[in-house]
This record gives sequence, C-alpha cells and structure tokens, in this order.
Amino acid sequence: MPESGGLATGDDIERFRRGDEFGFNTDTSTGSFADATAWPALTAPFRKFWEQRRTAAPGTLVSRDTESVGGGEFEVVRDEARGADLVTFSATEGLSVAWLGRTESGELSSIVVMGHMGMEALA
Repeated sequence: MPESGGLATGDDIERFRRGDEFGFNTDTSTGSFADATAWPALTAPFRKFWEQRRTAAPGTLVSRDTESVGGGEFEVVRDEARGADLVTFSATEGLSVAWLGRTESGELSSIVVMGHMGMEALA
C-alpha cells in the first residue's frame, strides 16, 4: 500500500518512493512550498499584510511585498541571504495531491500540485 502524507521540517524527502501519495490538506484554498530554515523571513510579508489589514480603515487597499509570477498564478517571497524561497498558490480545498519529479539519478527536480482547475477537468 503506498504511503500518504506530507513533509515538515526535519522530515526526509527520500522516504517517499514511486507510487507513494504526497500531499497536504487545506481549508483556505492555499498551498505553499518553502525552505523551512528561512520560514520567519519568508512569511514576514504575509504576517505584515494581515496586521495591516486588521488595523486599516475599511476599504483601504493593503498590498504585500511579494513577487507575482506565472501570470499571477503564484506569489513568491525570496530570502536572498539564505538562498531560500516561498512559493504560494491556490489549491483545492481539502486534499491536494503533489507529485515529486526526479532526475534519472533519483534526485528531486520538481514538485507538481494538482490545482483546482485541474481537478475540475478530471470531474
């Protein structure tokens, strides 16, 4: 039976093998991947955004210090000092399955998440 689960700080990505299910649950329709060693710096723009939203006058536009990539499908925060990134994206509410792409030698090369648009296409 394939293993199912996600990864957290300190987990070994190599424990996942061909056929294992890798994913995450969300109730906010948002997913992200980040270098956990730089988590405080990478999440700072989001924490600042929510604090400004909480204290702003109604109707005030508040923006985040993030980079929009992929035609606006993704938001990226970079920590240049640590060489770390956080990528956030819309995801299916509930379980979002992710696929790990590997090189011929077995090293992790990419991560693909089935988003909400893809799930509708399968329905």
